[in-house]
Amino acid sequence: MKHLFFIPLIGLISIGSAVFAQNTGKVDVIIIDQQQKPLGEIFIELVRAKDSTMVQYTVSGQDGAAEFSNVAKGRYAIYVAQTGFKNYFSSPFIIDSIHPLVTLPAIRLQANSLNEVVVMGKTPVIQHYADKTVVNVEQSPLNAVGSAYDVLQHSPGVLIDQNDNISLHGKSNVMVMIDGRITPMSSTDLANLLKGMPAESIEKIEFITNPSAKYDANGTAGIINIILKKNKYVGTHVSINAGYSQGIYPKSNDGFSISKRTKKFNLFANYNYSYRGAANAVTLQSNYYTNAQLASATLQNEYLRTPVQTNTARIGTDFFASDKTTIGFIADGGTRFFNPSETTTTYVYNGLDALQSYNITNSTNPNTTYNYSGNLNMKHTFDSTGRELLVNIDYANYHSKGYQNILINYYNLDGTSAGSPVNYYGYLPGNLSIYSFKADYDGELGKNSKLETGIKSSYVTTDNSVMVYDGTDASAPVDTTQSNHFIYSENINAGYLTYTKNIHKASVELGMRTEQTIANGDQVTTGQTFAHNIIQLFPNISINDSLTKDNQLGLSASRRIDRPTYDQLNPFRIYVNPTFYLQGNPYLIPQSAYSLQLSDTYKDDYSLSLTYTHTTNAIETVIFPIPGDQNIVQQTEENLATYDYYGASLSIVHQFAKWWDINASADAYLSHYEATLSNSPLNTNRFLFDAFGMNNFTLNKKLSAEVTASYNSGYDLGYLYIQGSWWAAVGVKMSILKSKGTLKLNANDIFWTNTTRGTTTFNTFNQAVFVRRDTRYVGVSFTYSFGRSPSSQSMHSKGGAEEEKKRAGSTS
Repeated sequence: MKHLFFIPLIGLISIGSAVFAQNTGKVDVIIIDQQQKPLGEIFIELVRAKDSTMVQYTVSGQDGAAEFSNVAKGRYAIYVAQTGFKNYFSSPFIIDSIHPLVTLPAIRLQANSLNEVVVMGKTPVIQHYADKTVVNVEQSPLNAVGSAYDVLQHSPGVLIDQNDNISLHGKSNVMVMIDGRITPMSSTDLANLLKGMPAESIEKIEFITNPSAKYDANGTAGIINIILKKNKYVGTHVSINAGYSQGIYPKSNDGFSISKRTKKFNLFANYNYSYRGAANAVTLQSNYYTNAQLASATLQNEYLRTPVQTNTARIGTDFFASDKTTIGFIADGGTRFFNPSETTTTYVYNGLDALQSYNITNSTNPNTTYNYSGNLNMKHTFDSTGRELLVNIDYANYHSKGYQNILINYYNLDGTSAGSPVNYYGYLPGNLSIYSFKADYDGELGKNSKLETGIKSSYVTTDNSVMVYDGTDASAPVDTTQSNHFIYSENINAGYLTYTKNIHKASVELGMRTEQTIANGDQVTTGQTFAHNIIQLFPNISINDSLTKDNQLGLSASRRIDRPTYDQLNPFRIYVNPTFYLQGNPYLIPQSAYSLQLSDTYKDDYSLSLTYTHTTNAIETVIFPIPGDQNIVQQTEENLATYDYYGASLSIVHQFAKWWDINASADAYLSHYEATLSNSPLNTNRFLFDAFGMNNFTLNKKLSAEVTASYNSGYDLGYLYIQGSWWAAVGVKMSILKSKGTLKLNANDIFWTNTTRGTTTFNTFNQAVFVRRDTRYVGVSFTYSFGRSPSSQSMHSKGGAEEEKKRAGSTS
């Protein structure tokens, strides 16, 4: 009887399904790139033609195909808004009884960069394109609990020296961007920012070696663009993350994000807390010479603790005013508390290498930075060909309060006191404000050409003071010889024009950027001032030719510049111990570089590039003795006459099996400096190389592993040479809780070999340095997400205050 009951029930369901099917239809689409290759994992929306309201969404398969089924009668269009591509809006089409099945022509997405080569399949950790390399941070288990700083250290071609200077493929002076915004900061402040930025908050990092005229001209070695995770979800979505790692000291990253998207609004907010305990053990051997004979020497053993606590928050919204216009606002805020403490023992020797005395310096340098910023943006798409206008208005403020407490005790060889202790107390407040306006237009000129143009204006003011007291607090007498007040303002006005023409299988891109720099500096204490008003041109040309369907050849040439950061210009002295201090150089001038690059990419399996760069007035960190001051050394920045770089880079991607693939890269380059400082001529020719290898293992659908190693033979900074080092790391990534949770485990610098050994050489001075950092640690992190499926129709503007934010301190 039960079976007899189900027979008519099944019949009724079948009849109902047939009737419903007659009143619905199906839409088939396929997504391809500009090389006619299918694009997988593209979010596609079916929208009503009359008001662009989303009806259905789907994701393309690896063959680029997707379908919408059970589509009710009506007039529709297809909308695609995917990161890295121009927005696409199809012509309207109808679903009715006459046209129940609609197969649209292949949707050809236009990449934001015409040179980009699409990598198919599951998103790999590292992707190589014709004009950049991308590290997909989300995909790597090595980044559990780690920070942005750790991610960069694990990236191919990147080296961070003992002073936190970042180099890319052996070249220093890299421009670091966060969501397209450049943070104007010193190398130390940038390192503290990156150490406080959880890796879990990062989606990917782009390494752009030869940027177009659209980018700010700053960054002679290229651009590192850190792209934070963005809202890709329809409806409401919540994600929480927590992580812990243990090296010498503990580290933790915790946070959450929440977002809600409707047909008219996209609301998003996130918060992250980071604590990073760390330490550096440093040994410095300094020798001083007179007439080529050893006159004296010092041996210093330093132990520096560098705990950093960071709080960052972001809130924003996108308003979809129409299917073509989006208006957005983003507000960022953050605090960073940096509390380094250091103990340094200095042994003093005479010219016969006999110990004369020693001293012990204990210092603390607590510093708190507060920053907040706002971005108002508008994006308008004129038509389906991709013509669009993007406008950004930015404001940012960075306020810091720093203190310095130094106690020096001098001792005889028998351990008795050699005099009264010396105390110094310092108060170092600072304030920096950035105002920026930027507008960019991007449009097609017919079927085979494109025009990009834009303007930008920024105004920056910075006010820094240092008050040094001969005692333990502000009640002591002021030391006027070390106190100072420095005010600096800078206005940069820029415009660019880029024209791209497709000729058969080749594309030619011609670009020109013009920048006017108006700068004024006032060293209030001494009355010294300087002013600059300079207009410069930055041409760029790029030619890409598809020799075959698998082989792409590229040639590019450009001129770029590096302006000194605001801290590099600040003449304040920051004492580390009685024989060593840090000081900026207000007389630095920008360095200028011309670069030529030839590249070849074959089947997405390998890419080879040859690069030549000629730099004048190269800005480098130098360490040398102060004339007339016995055993006193300063670290500052100087302009070196010229720097020539001849390099070759090779990247290989190979799949040995379905479960094992490798991503390897190597750089080989000749570094040549010419300069004369402190009566010491410099003429170096150093051949150096580095290698990087990442093995990825897919153990099953939910479990993957990664084994990575890196080696570099050395690093050339002119008068400073860094010797080679290597490291190895392993990580495991597991999907749990019905794929809503992700567990990552990792071990970094397993053999604790990522150390720094360097030598500085002048005629009257040389120094050897050895630094061991807290780079070996094990960590675990957990991320849990719940909510709706991913979307892509959020704008999250990168902002226009790009160049300026590299040259200040920020936690957002």
